[in-house]
Order: sequence, then C-alpha cells, then structure tokens
Amino acid sequence: MLRKGKESDEKSENKGGEKMLDETLKSVKEAEAKAAAVLQKAEEKSGSIVEEAKAKAKTMKAETENRIRTQRQDAEDAFVKDNETQLSDAEAQALKEVDALKQLIEPKRADAVKAVIASLV
Repeated sequence: MLRKGKESDEKSENKGGEKMLDETLKSVKEAEAKAAAVLQKAEEKSGSIVEEAKAKAKTMKAETENRIRTQRQDAEDAFVKDNETQLSDAEAQALKEVDALKQLIEPKRADAVKAVIASLV
C-alpha cells in the first residue's frame, strides 16, 4: 500500500512540475513575443530615422548648393563691379592726361600753324 501512496505523491508532484514547466514555457513565449515586438518597432524606427536622415541630407545638400551658388554669384558681381571701377578710374586718368597734353600743346599750336604755312609759302 505504501507503493500506491508513493505513486500518487509522484503523480501529483509530476502534475505540479508540469504546471510549473507550462507556466515557464508560457512566460518564455510571452517574453519572446514581446522581444519580437520590440525588435519590430526598433526596425521600423531605424528605417524612419534613416529616411529622415536621407531627407535632411538632401535638404542640406540643396541648401549648400544654393549658398555656394549665391556666394559665387556675389563674388562674380563684386569682381565685375571692381573691374568696372578700375576701368572707369583708368578712363578718367587717361582723359586727365589728354587734357593736360592739350593744354601743353595749345600755346604752341599757333606757332606750329605759322611754321607750316611758312614752309608752304
């Protein structure tokens, strides 16, 4: 009779062990499901972060290109303006020199005309 009692105790211990094992397996499966969900969310978020980074990089590239284009145009405009100023200054200087030469020549003009007429006559 003792044997039957032991078998009955072993069966109830096995049922308790099976229940604990089932609960442990259930907990592990739930943890795996949660981990899979977290992993899925992380993958989705990383994808959106990458897309945002690509969009931001594209915007930054366009802004940089525009800024460079504007700076280049500003530099070109400044260069043209500087050249125009230098040309204008050079022209003004040349006109001053021409006027100075005319003033030097004017008093001698009458003498030059007389000399030419005298040589012709």
